[in-house]
Amino acid sequence: MWLQLGKLPPNNSVWKVLNNPTLIAATPVAMAAFFNVIFFFMVLII
Repeated sequence: MWLQLGKLPPNNSVWKVLNNPTLIAATPVAMAAFFNVIFFFMVLII
């Protein structure tokens, strides 16, 4: 997915959104929260 996005032209609106420093900083936090929720439900089910 990320390799395909790297091939987009710089003037693409999607590229501008992906190049946003705030979004780049928030992505790992969102992923960590997402995995924490999955882990929590896994522990809950087990």
